[in-house]
Amino acid sequence: MLEEAAKCHRVSESFSGVIYAHQLRVTIGACVQDLEIIAKSAGEQELQDQVIYLPL
Repeated sequence: MLEEAAKCHRVSESFSGVIYAHQLRVTIGACVQDLEIIAKSAGEQELQDQVIYLPL
């Protein structure tokens, strides 16, 4: 997914956004909490063309 997002950035192609968490660097509980924050505070347009890394 990160490669596809980078490709879209290079060719100025729009994408829906990516939320990425490295499985060894963040717990499931922390991911769930961060995803809840994102879901409650960010609209669809705000996530457009963005790559968000967890933990926040």
